[in-house]
Amino acid sequence: MISRTTLIGALVVVELGIVGMAASAVTGSVPLPSMFATSSFQMPNVEESTRTPLDRTLATGPSPHVLIDVHDLHATVETANVPAVRVVETVHKDGLVLNGREEPVSFERTADGVRVTTPAGAGDVVVIGDFDQTVRIIVPPTAQVEVTGAEPLEVSGLRSKLVAHIVTGPLTVKNHRGDLDLSVRSEGRIVLDDVQAGVLAANTHDGRLLFSRVGADRLDATTDSGRISAVDLRA
Repeated sequence: MISRTTLIGALVVVELGIVGMAASAVTGSVPLPSMFATSSFQMPNVEESTRTPLDRTLATGPSPHVLIDVHDLHATVETANVPAVRVVETVHKDGLVLNGREEPVSFERTADGVRVTTPAGAGDVVVIGDFDQTVRIIVPPTAQVEVTGAEPLEVSGLRSKLVAHIVTGPLTVKNHRGDLDLSVRSEGRIVLDDVQAGVLAANTHDGRLLFSRVGADRLDATTDSGRISAVDLRA
């Protein structure tokens, strides 16, 4: 959720400000950086909070098409034996929030199910400390889940085909019965544990493939740069 470059940049700005103030105090001749020199500047407040902006359930029937595109948010998909989809968003902040805000999560009906999304290009949250925004999605076991954006992604308990194509992993699937079509386009591992599939495709550009207790009638597993490790693999 937090850009590494943005966070480093924020730390550099703060350090430069401290160095500038120290130099000014010693020599009396070094001007302060403009952000510290203005009388209107105030250091951001230290904030610690955990809240749930979204907790909503929509009745769907036993096999809805669930489309998930939450970009770089941490998403988990779980199952419950109810004909409905529930979405719970949690935001935790602890530290100095310098800039930005969390991406709003949208949960709405579609013609064949539901859609969970965040807007594209919502920007980064700059924090000195900890910021975590997660989305937990509870679906029927036979839901048709399709994920086009989430970082990282964890899915467990499905009894139908899962399609998940994300940019950065890890991508973890556990206790799954049904076909799998998985890919990580950039870096990140794919982890499969207790999976039985007819057709299983798992491909990552730069990451490991870790399989445990996996069976498939047809298996396509590739990594451009990374090792493949399998324990109790049947294909």
